[in-house]
Amino acid sequence: MEGGINAWRGEVAAGAPEAGMAYFAAADSLETLVVLAWGLEEGSRLFYQGVADRFADTPAAIDLFKELAGAEIRHKQYLLDAYRAAAAAEPDFERHRLRLGGALAGEIMEGGIPVAMGLAWAGERSAGEILDFAMALEVNAYDLYIKMERRIADEKGKKIFRTLANEEQLHLRRLAALRETPA
Repeated sequence: MEGGINAWRGEVAAGAPEAGMAYFAAADSLETLVVLAWGLEEGSRLFYQGVADRFADTPAAIDLFKELAGAEIRHKQYLLDAYRAAAAAEPDFERHRLRLGGALAGEIMEGGIPVAMGLAWAGERSAGEILDFAMALEVNAYDLYIKMERRIADEKGKKIFRTLANEEQLHLRRLAALRETPA
């Protein structure tokens, strides 16, 4: 991502449109999508919090990763509030627990990667590599929420995922700005 948008040479994502949807295969309703997204947001929060602890000598990175962890908490609350408003009901987490497994338990990040694997990988990497990885996670999350928006017919449901996609885009910009800041 060095050089930001000015360095883009026209590359585009490849693969089937459903790529990256593995954890959403069992999602057949707005409630299931919201419950699963809630779990993935929790996984991302755990990752960002764990990574923040790794940057003792880089206050700007610590602040950004803690801010991102806080944003994931806000996303979880937004999902609950938006679902309640759209469905006039509470999401039934227990009903989805068996189908969604570790993703619901916060063991999987938005990028579809197990949190433990991401943290183990980050423990051996440079700050730049971790920022690149976090940017990839945010791109994947953005893409996933766009796909979820397209999958939902109801406008209230669409708005939930459109809002989350926009938030992920903001996170990506913050990460890119930090990545491009000279050390």
